[in-house]
Amino acid sequence: MLNAAAIGYAGQSTASAQAFLLPARPNLSLNGVLNSEIFQALLGETFTLVSLAEPVNEYKAQLKTVTEANSIYMCPKINQFSLVFQMDGKPMLTSGNYVVQHATAGTTQLYLQTTNDKNSSSCRADFNLLI
Repeated sequence: MLNAAAIGYAGQSTASAQAFLLPARPNLSLNGVLNSEIFQALLGETFTLVSLAEPVNEYKAQLKTVTEANSIYMCPKINQFSLVFQMDGKPMLTSGNYVVQHATAGTTQLYLQTTNDKNSSSCRADFNLLI
């Protein structure tokens, strides 16, 4: 049985029909308003982190986790989430403000905090955003 979308695209190219049926991806730009959906779409991607205090310190890191805070007590107009970046190679020495660059999504500035885990080199960014 054909659904209405398939009937509506009769005579259209397959690519057009597939584009209509696929869910829309969030705007994957770090240059504007940030939210958890943007980072969920970039999960597993590699980023370049540059310290604002010491611009000669540049790190490569992979976005490992995006954890959203879910609670029945939270206001629905708040988007709370945390990011964890796994460092590739040298460990991040200090917490602070960093320029976070992605090859296709752009650039933003985040406060990154080093983790206390001695077995891995990672850092995190916590968000509490009004929407």
